[in-house]
Amino acid sequence: MTRKDAGDYACRAQNSFGHDAIMHSLVVQAPPRPPGISLAGTSGTSITLRLKSSMDSTPVHGITLHYKQDFGEWETTQTPPTMSEYTLEGLSCGTRYQLYATAYNRFVISCFGCNLGELLWVKKRCFY
Repeated sequence: MTRKDAGDYACRAQNSFGHDAIMHSLVVQAPPRPPGISLAGTSGTSITLRLKSSMDSTPVHGITLHYKQDFGEWETTQTPPTMSEYTLEGLSCGTRYQLYATAYNRFVISCFGCNLGELLWVKKRCFY
């Protein structure tokens, strides 16, 4: 099964005794596609990201934002799937950050390394 198989299916039967019909919806339980991310704004210690969810029928339970300074360790923060903007606070000015987002549902996390995600590079400026 693939995502393309999801949808409504009808079955109709007819014979000399009568006829019947039934409709079923097929939901494919697949990893959600990661949301798109873009830069919405910055301040001296924060980055505001715009999150664009994929328009796919797979349920999404949440979004994980992954971020790090160059040569730093990855950190994460969780957001609800309906959030369209998120501000990362307490960041260092004059530092370049790498950011990407994954989505998850109860089955699995979206695959960033499968050419489905976007990596965003942001250089934080200092405002004095």
